[in-house]
Amino acid sequence: PGDRLTIEGLAAVLLHPNGGLKRVPAGARVVMAITGVTPATEEAAQALTGVLASCASVERAITLRETPLDGGSGVPIAEA
Repeated sequence: PGDRLTIEGLAAVLLHPNGGLKRVPAGARVVMAITGVTPATEEAAQALTGVLASCASVERAITLRETPLDGGSGVPIAEA
């Protein structure tokens, strides 16, 4: 029914003061993590990480693969 959500549109929601940055104190260190990334979503997640990292209010952005079935931690696949 509506338009598809783009990487830029998702980043805008995450970076909005009433969205992903709601209640983040002024001057706080902002690190965004995109988690649960699968091989099917990896390309889009890396693109989102790049857009988020290019924002002045974001100190760092990282993309993590989904947690392995053995219970190990997520594997970083992109950082900006």
